Amino acid sequence: MVDVAWPFGLLLVLVGLLWRRVHLPSWKDIPKVSTAVAICGLWALYWTAFQFGQITSDECVSLASDSTDLIKYIRGDSGLPSRLYRTLSWFVVPLGGLAILHAFSVLMSTLSTVLLTSAGYRLAGTVGAFGTFLLLTYEPWLRYNWYARSYSLFLAFSCLALWQATRNVSRDEPPELGGMLLATAVACMENPICILVALAAIVAKVRRYGIGSVPGRSWAALMLMIGACGPMVFKAISMHGNLAHQVRSETYTVLIIAGFVVLPGVLRRGRRGWISETALLTIVAVGVATGLELIPVHERAFLFSLPWVVGGVLASIRTHKIWQVVLAIVVGSVGLSENAGLLSKRLHQATVLADDARSTDAYLESVSATAVHFEPRHVRYRLTSFVADLRVLKTCDEGGHAPDLPDRYRTDDKPQCSAGEHTVTWNRKTPSCDCPMVAEYGAWRTFYCSDAASIKGMRPD
Repeated sequence: MVDVAWPFGLLLVLVGLLWRRVHLPSWKDIPKVSTAVAICGLWALYWTAFQFGQITSDECVSLASDSTDLIKYIRGDSGLPSRLYRTLSWFVVPLGGLAILHAFSVLMSTLSTVLLTSAGYRLAGTVGAFGTFLLLTYEPWLRYNWYARSYSLFLAFSCLALWQATRNVSRDEPPELGGMLLATAVACMENPICILVALAAIVAKVRRYGIGSVPGRSWAALMLMIGACGPMVFKAISMHGNLAHQVRSETYTVLIIAGFVVLPGVLRRGRRGWISETALLTIVAVGVATGLELIPVHERAFLFSLPWVVGGVLASIRTHKIWQVVLAIVVGSVGLSENAGLLSKRLHQATVLADDARSTDAYLESVSATAVHFEPRHVRYRLTSFVADLRVLKTCDEGGHAPDLPDRYRTDDKPQCSAGEHTVTWNRKTPSCDCPMVAEYGAWRTFYCSDAASIKGMRPD
């Protein structure tokens, strides 16, 4: 129990230490037009996603499998250690299942949108506010903000940290760190990797203004953050160290591009240069950690740093120079076009996946399948979410599935090669049983396992 209570205790100390340094946005801080456009587009997209109905296995992992043990549940997801979100979900999931978690994700995404457009407006006026659309329309940002997991919460507080950092951004004196560190500390409770932003901000401030510019309160806050996040970081590293990671070339491509685009801002003086340098140091740290396979290698690993990348780019813009405004409009148009193309591609893929999943289900019904297994196991939810409404799920136990889910899908996924048994695989995976393939719809392949010769790795009876 100590490992669960420890971060909460240190966070409370941090709140008592820094809460007076936090500044909340007022109505006058929010650019009305750009924020309204972004929020309307966000809600329309997420309403479409909600009606689509698809859920993933990772979302189901966020559900309590043991409704009697809160401590065990909070510890449950060691790959993405979360404390605040999992505690909250423990109490709200019984009220509305996965749907209520999606509603919470939309709320946090809306908060991220308001904070990010406001920070962009502070840095570069109207051009900066609309410039944040490059991130707000980034497909991985939209996708992970929608998931019923803790992404939306720590991304919202990453945006809040940036918003705190942009206060009085045109001044040359050393920036205040209190509000930014507290917002980052809350983000660390959901994703310990966010501590890289706090470290980068302090290093950048020390390099620019000297070690005396960082007050003792900030050093104490950093130590408390390390104490709270350290155990979760080591646990996550040990968990991911047992997985076979393959670094995607796209990961380094995005990191390298991000590093180059913030570099001009690093050359600026004052708080604007500090924001850009913080972004650059964070990118370098994420790249090194990714290369050493200390953190996951997918794009979700560096999403928390992207608000700072956007801030670093906008901090270098002088809006009164026409050529910079024109360049920003051109780059923004190209970026938005690329984001729109990627989003359209993902939506098309999801539509095809849904059609193929329904075709597979129709085939299984036509042959009166009595038991269906999935390999790999986690693709069960990818298919069955198109068969029944799994947004009402309140537990990942088999008995907690939607009432309208056909009985053939209520299995423990341990093949017995009994009468009427089928195995469905995803993306051309070979099943563990020596079974003949009887149907194939897109990436879904169905095998008839009632007459299987043997189960691979086991001696047949």
